[in-house]
Amino acid sequence: MIRTLSITAALALFVRSAFAGIVVTGGGLTLEEEGGTFAINNLAPTGTAFAKDLLAGYAAHTIPHLNDAIYGNSNSWIAGSANSFAGINLGATPVRVNRVAFGRDNLGVQTGDRVIDTYTLQYTTVANPDASTPDANWTTIGTLTYTEGGPIALRHLYSFTPVMATGLRLKTVADGTCIDEIEIYNLSGPGISVQLPAGTDLDEGSSVDIGSVTIGSTSALKTFTIVNTGTQNLTGLAITKHGTNASEFTVSALSSAALAPAATRTFTVSFKPTKAGTRTAALRIASNVTGTKNPFDIQLTGTPVCPPIMVNKPATTSGLTSTAFSQSFTQTGGVAPIVYSTTDDLPSGLTLSA
Repeated sequence: MIRTLSITAALALFVRSAFAGIVVTGGGLTLEEEGGTFAINNLAPTGTAFAKDLLAGYAAHTIPHLNDAIYGNSNSWIAGSANSFAGINLGATPVRVNRVAFGRDNLGVQTGDRVIDTYTLQYTTVANPDASTPDANWTTIGTLTYTEGGPIALRHLYSFTPVMATGLRLKTVADGTCIDEIEIYNLSGPGISVQLPAGTDLDEGSSVDIGSVTIGSTSALKTFTIVNTGTQNLTGLAITKHGTNASEFTVSALSSAALAPAATRTFTVSFKPTKAGTRTAALRIASNVTGTKNPFDIQLTGTPVCPPIMVNKPATTSGLTSTAFSQSFTQTGGVAPIVYSTTDDLPSGLTLSA
């Protein structure tokens, strides 16, 4: 069963759903499935499981259970210390991987203990990695923070930006964390990553601040890059913008609605505010990708800055110091609130008032 928690974004038009109790960060990591079962072409059973340590004395909780293709608490691994890790050696030659799945007990018997933790997903290209492979040889893909028990103890399948790897591992923080089964996949089909700047993946639902721009002026362009991270053509690409202030954001057209595997396409966004107050809009990128990245939503914000109103001083007025003097100015244009100030010191006896 999938549980959802509605999170209100900066723009209420797009309210996204997340799997309750899990915070996913970095690496293009996306939670694809809660529960479920083994997919085809699971690479883990053909590899070799390894771990830093284990809770000794329990036959049900050993390292080989990490990839024995059997779900349940009776076929799991339990860390023997805090800051432990467990992983799968995929061999000497790097292979392409883009999915990982794991859980505490996918049979749903154990739901509350040994699951709340922060898991760091890492990969390496070192041949035949194991527990002795130095930390410096591991690269972090992202982190998965589990904040409660219940359904999050089930198996969860995550996609991420593809990497070439000889092994994956999950670093844990808490003492005694339990992992039921680790699954590793290179699933075929199209994939999508949106980057800003190029090479830096945005999470689906990310907020991008265009910055502060003078009312009536146009911001510098922000260039987004779409990457097909899959193994088949990414098609049906279409970008739409929505929201109360969408008209103040300009989005360039894509040069093509299709991308071959590993190909890229860019588009730009600019901001031209017409009024004061924070402006918001949202981009929605549609494609033929399956899962939570279709559509791929990006929240946009921009901050208008009121332009200065320049008033030239009047012609010099002279006379006796006892002669009263005043000068009135009429302000037109601009957006309230208007702030009046002077760039030079006023002569003694003169004041500025609105």
